[in-house]
Amino acid sequence: MDSYGVIFINKIKGLGFNGFVSILHLVYALWLVSTALRVLANVHVVPWYVMDIIFISSGILLLIGISSLVMFFNFVKSAQIQRILASSNIVLTLAFFWYLSQILISGESQITVFDKPFNSYGFGIISLIIFTTILAVPNIMAFFSKPIEEKNKRFIAAVVLAFIVSLTSLGVYYTYLGNQREVLLIEEMPGDAGYRLYGLDQNVIDTSSFGPFEYQYFLDSNSGTTGHPITAGAYEAIQFLQGEESGSVLGWWDYELDIKASGKEPVIAYASEEIKWSVGRPSELYDTFESNEKVMDVSRFFTATSEETASDIAGKYGARYVYISRDR
Repeated sequence: MDSYGVIFINKIKGLGFNGFVSILHLVYALWLVSTALRVLANVHVVPWYVMDIIFISSGILLLIGISSLVMFFNFVKSAQIQRILASSNIVLTLAFFWYLSQILISGESQITVFDKPFNSYGFGIISLIIFTTILAVPNIMAFFSKPIEEKNKRFIAAVVLAFIVSLTSLGVYYTYLGNQREVLLIEEMPGDAGYRLYGLDQNVIDTSSFGPFEYQYFLDSNSGTTGHPITAGAYEAIQFLQGEESGSVLGWWDYELDIKASGKEPVIAYASEEIKWSVGRPSELYDTFESNEKVMDVSRFFTATSEETASDIAGKYGARYVYISRDR
């Protein structure tokens, strides 16, 4: 036992810095590739924006993982190319951080860094910083390592081929899921924003994530940060509003899609900057926050203790209708 232990320790010592970094890349490659594939295996076709987040984030992790795997198998053979790959991985890590920093989960009750990717990459700022720092470490080490200088054209071709195959596979899978989503399409609603109604067919997709309510449909759009399941009653309400006169609608921003899909304009379509922490996945990249005065007025409308107060608020915004879900 002792002699085997000594031999093992001597082998580790014999690896040197370059060998250690090489093995580190192997571990990271297996971790990142397996993480990305596990997330992609459980992707939901609705809402569309979550699917896009999953594909973009998983794609970045796959590229870093494959690059790390190639660096492990060719670590000592081509120094400059290794540094180029390490630099590329660092850039991809920064892109991963920048992209997900735009769509953070607001609150972070606990830091479970390694579980975050499996929640549709639902990072908070602290866990995102930790996760991306871990991604960057082996590549920073590889960048400053000094392996033997040697060019290897086959190595370059292998890297390019691996990237092409990975991106092509992602594209094919994304197209397949897009086609699967089209099978569920029931109605395209009028308007430029592309509001679409999908039927929740349990034979086509897993509907367990939508909760215990009896949801029959999923309402989605080509813009915004949300999409949500709705009941048959909510669909009837949307159809009712479609046949009514024009006028704005008082409702909480949760129902922005419902109201806009009916062709009417909600008084508020989102939270204000002051309470963006209450939004599940706020995005500084493409979200348009409402004024705090509007949000407070709508809140006051629903908590008013007199008809006069409620009527004054409705009149202030020219609201003719009120929208609220029965299950709320």
